[in-house]
Amino acid sequence: MDEKWFVLVNPAAGGYKAEKMWPDIMGLLKNEAIDFQFQVSKSAAHTLQIIDAAIQHGSRKFIAVGGDGTINLLINGIFQQKTIEPNSITIAIIPVGTGNDWIRTQRIPKSPKEAIGLIRREQTTFHDVGRIDLQGNKAPLTKYFINIAGFGFQGLVAERIEGVSSGIKKGIFSFVLGILDALFRYTITQVSIELDEEKIEGAIYNVNAGICKFCGGGMKMTPDALTDDGLFDITIIRKISKAEVIVNIPGLFNGGFLKNKKVSQHRTKKFNIVSNPLMPVECDGEVLGYGNARVEIIKEAIRVIAN
Repeated sequence: MDEKWFVLVNPAAGGYKAEKMWPDIMGLLKNEAIDFQFQVSKSAAHTLQIIDAAIQHGSRKFIAVGGDGTINLLINGIFQQKTIEPNSITIAIIPVGTGNDWIRTQRIPKSPKEAIGLIRREQTTFHDVGRIDLQGNKAPLTKYFINIAGFGFQGLVAERIEGVSSGIKKGIFSFVLGILDALFRYTITQVSIELDEEKIEGAIYNVNAGICKFCGGGMKMTPDALTDDGLFDITIIRKISKAEVIVNIPGLFNGGFLKNKKVSQHRTKKFNIVSNPLMPVECDGEVLGYGNARVEIIKEAIRVIAN
């Protein structure tokens, strides 16, 4: 087993902020006497290949230099490989992404220097991971996530944000822009959701399944979620008007929208979600496509560096 940290650098993270900051981050790692090797990824597919090869060569500790999308790729690489059990791997992040939502729940500093100091201390905890099996208008797909999955409006927001040019894909502005853009495109869907102990049907605007608390650049969609309890926190928003969405945008970021009578919260280990027409789906901000899904949680699936 290689005791070095394997540093995965996503140069495109944060609108290519990671590429610009990497030389300084490398210097900070050396100053903290952290023993590491690194590789710069060229694409999502290349990233998965890097992770698989690193694990085969003995790497068991990974640092992602990037944002939520980079952590998502790291998780998928770890869970798709067949060499070892994922819970024998430790992951950390030096956050240079756009939304940086995962670090909010884990209270990981945004400052690269402080994040590296946290990594140096190697204080770890186990973290749940979600698995989505999606069947829809494309080939069946299996993906893993560590933060929050969104079905319906949230899925379309992620899709619209992905279409925003990198020149304006910055922070909370891009998320608000994505919300407003999606607002006038989204059609409310008839949905059936089978949870562990109940079934919910009707016209549904949005469903979030949270392992963590935040998504979309700080939106508090599942504010009571715990990262190691083996349960998804589910937030369901039933049929709601465009005007109500606009009025509730501030409430999305402070949790106030949960007081709306059209919003309900649930907990479950797994769920099936079927929609007509098919809902757009995202996880950790990454667009998966349109489809029906079976989603389950893997309790304490991986070890993470956290505060």
